[in-house]
Amino acid sequence: YSSAFDLAVFTQAGLERRDFRRYVGTVTTAFPAEMPKKGKQRKTYQIYNQNPLLLNGYRGTIGVKTGYTTLAGSTFSGAVTRGDHTYIVTLMGLAEPTESAARRLFDWTFKNATELRPLGVLGSSAQVTTHERVASAVVPTAGLEDQDPVEAGGSSPWVVLVVVLA
Repeated sequence: YSSAFDLAVFTQAGLERRDFRRYVGTVTTAFPAEMPKKGKQRKTYQIYNQNPLLLNGYRGTIGVKTGYTTLAGSTFSGAVTRGDHTYIVTLMGLAEPTESAARRLFDWTFKNATELRPLGVLGSSAQVTTHERVASAVVPTAGLEDQDPVEAGGSSPWVVLVVVLA
């Protein structure tokens, strides 16, 4: 089992590594196939990133991960840099396409960035300060569907975490 918070922690840790940022921001690459028999050339096959924000040129997108599990449904963990901050959004249980949900939440985050209030920090408080890593969480329940940023056109069981990395 995992949560939106767990995905945000994994994303934050990954983003601290240059190689991770490069991998999750790669749109397509040749991936090596099995080692060939001696004397034969090694074949490759193309792998593709499925992050719709990255593929469709959403400004500042770093990338990260989309996915699906039976229990979590459609999931998204993405990062976008604007100005001096990198924002992480994780979504679980999406009832709509990942791109529209993530785009709407990132748009809302940028529009309201100065109004976001800290709810806590990712990582050990001994390692980070609130100003370095600020987390705001939105966990919609019945009756909240019509409120920004979780307007999902129905009773979407979103679990959302917005993280601002200084």
